[in-house]
Amino acid sequence: MNNDRAWMYQRLDSQGCLNPAFVNGVENFMEYVISRPSSLDGINIQCPCFNCKNIKFWNAEAVKLHLLKKGFVRNYYEWDRHGEPYVVRQSGEPSSTHYSNTQDRRDEDNLMYNMVMDAAGPSFNPEMPNPKVQKLYDILDSSKRELYEGCETSQLSAMAQMLSLKSNHHCDFPTYSMLSGWKTAGHLACPHCAHDHDAYNLSHGGKTTWFDNHRKFLPANHPFRKNKNWFTKGKTVTESAPPVRTCEDVLQEIESLGLMKVTELGSDEHNAKVIKAYNCGWKKRSIFWDLS
Repeated sequence: MNNDRAWMYQRLDSQGCLNPAFVNGVENFMEYVISRPSSLDGINIQCPCFNCKNIKFWNAEAVKLHLLKKGFVRNYYEWDRHGEPYVVRQSGEPSSTHYSNTQDRRDEDNLMYNMVMDAAGPSFNPEMPNPKVQKLYDILDSSKRELYEGCETSQLSAMAQMLSLKSNHHCDFPTYSMLSGWKTAGHLACPHCAHDHDAYNLSHGGKTTWFDNHRKFLPANHPFRKNKNWFTKGKTVTESAPPVRTCEDVLQEIESLGLMKVTELGSDEHNAKVIKAYNCGWKKRSIFWDLS
């Protein structure tokens, strides 16, 4: 089925009208999907249009209309979400099509997808009402979603790389918190920013987010500072990052707050009062600050 699918991304002709080859291809795609009950959720179909990205389900007519109006999601040359076996090319194997140069750079994401499918096991049955199956689908979807528009790295791949960095370089913020005494959660999670932070609470869930707090650490002439589309909508950043504090500065702050050493009797109760009174990021005075 995937010998020649260049038509999938040639929706309009040179006059800006629907390309007959694209319309015919969509018809064939819909016939293919409907002929495979395993790709259906009752009467509904995962919509592979540019907007729905194989996440939302619609009836056949709605899916067809979406495709004609919006086109296919990027790089969906293998219809693995619609009854076609998922195929991963071996490293170094040339692409069988002339139109999937970007896909060649996504082998890692394909391997991610295959890994999740292997973990699901041969008894995996895509029944969307099942919450466990939906959770698995969410993971699979993240292997197809771009990290940001135009990025060749998927969300799942980016997360895997972050976890790999954490493991390889022995990072556990909990350990950092335990050893330094600075808490690593909430608005004061960053010891460099301290009270000079840009953290805020999400309007619905109420959780703390540090989204877009990083741009002030960039060089003053960095183009990201003026970008109003990729970060907080309509926002530019002109402020500078807070100065890096020396060890002496930090120790002086701890002493001025009057925090007790964790080895001292009654330190938990005393330090809790200090933290509440000064609303600081310190939760204790670690014994490591007394080492010289």
